[in-house]
Amino acid sequence: MKIEYRDGLLFTEITVHFNGEKKVINNIVIDTGASHTLISQDEVDDIGIQVGDFILRDVLIDFTSFKYHNINGLLGLDILVKGKFNVDLENFKLSRS
Repeated sequence: MKIEYRDGLLFTEITVHFNGEKKVINNIVIDTGASHTLISQDEVDDIGIQVGDFILRDVLIDFTSFKYHNINGLLGLDILVKGKFNVDLENFKLSRS
């Protein structure tokens, strides 16, 4: 999965599933210092999350307002560890081991 390095941060996207519908949310910051994943409450109501080909079900996600207009959420260690993701900074890719 592609990572974009912008404004000193690593950005990616996730796909949110709810009631048979799905929505791609861009501008998600990969944050290895965050213990929990956060998603802007303006973006979704309730969820199943897909990161690349990896689908997480029944995941507890915190919703919050972000003060920065170009960030829609943080992808934290809860999902990065559960999905066994590797952050490849040489090729700017997020992959599963």
